[in-house]
Amino acid sequence: MLVREETYRNGRGVGLVRSWYASGQLRRVAFLDDDSRELASAEFTEQGKLYELRCAARPVLGGDADDARWCGHSGGPSTVVLYNGKGVEKARVSYERGERRKSELLGDGGVVRELHEATAASGVERSFYADGTKRREVQWVAAANDRARRLTTLEREFHESGKLVRERRFRVGERGGELASDQTWYLNGQPKEKTEFIAADGRTLRQETAFHDNGKKASEGAWSVAAAGERRGGALPTGVHRSWDSDGHLRAERFYDERGRITREREIDAGGAVVRDDEVFEDGSRKAFGR
Repeated sequence: MLVREETYRNGRGVGLVRSWYASGQLRRVAFLDDDSRELASAEFTEQGKLYELRCAARPVLGGDADDARWCGHSGGPSTVVLYNGKGVEKARVSYERGERRKSELLGDGGVVRELHEATAASGVERSFYADGTKRREVQWVAAANDRARRLTTLEREFHESGKLVRERRFRVGERGGELASDQTWYLNGQPKEKTEFIAADGRTLRQETAFHDNGKKASEGAWSVAAAGERRGGALPTGVHRSWDSDGHLRAERFYDERGRITREREIDAGGAVVRDDEVFEDGSRKAFGR
């Protein structure tokens, strides 16, 4: 019983490679180029259903697999169904001229668990909970100098209720994708935390804001992040950092110098009266401000 057939040239596999199940059903067919690299392949279940498919830039699998049609080389874009060993649909994949444009990974009952869509320049990837509710989403673009390199532009995470709980946005620059903002939400829909990266005077400021679950601001402050090429020594607090109570009353302020040292600290009561206002020195000592 023939189980495998392959052609060699100077000791290296080339051309079509076939293997069969013991029943005689074709198990796998692949095509190797002159360097023995696999360009395309098709795998089948023991019942003859398509299990996996890898497409090349042109049809190469011959009469054993219709990759001309399956891979979208003839008659326009094509969608193929992939099956698991039990004969149940596990994925739907769309190709256009050998390039994968869309794929849906199926779970129990045919519910889509993962969805990938792509063009030559960009794409989106989504995953879902078992009931079909969106779980995660990632958007990307191809790098200008390397189309095979993907740069993430957006990431989103969702609670099982379907509510958005986190979003990260990226700025695409010469060095690739850089985090521009990171925001989270409470399940009641109110903002929870937000971080933004802002360019200022050749440096990057990390602006952080936290919120109470009623939507009112809880704290706010900025950190100076080391510029590109500088030694990474950690971010330094800068400017005035403030905090508020859940009713929106300013309750505290901390002042920092350009070296990240605290120079002044104020406490304020709910009525707006200053209850403490200290000048803070390098050694940690302090005195009432203005005295």
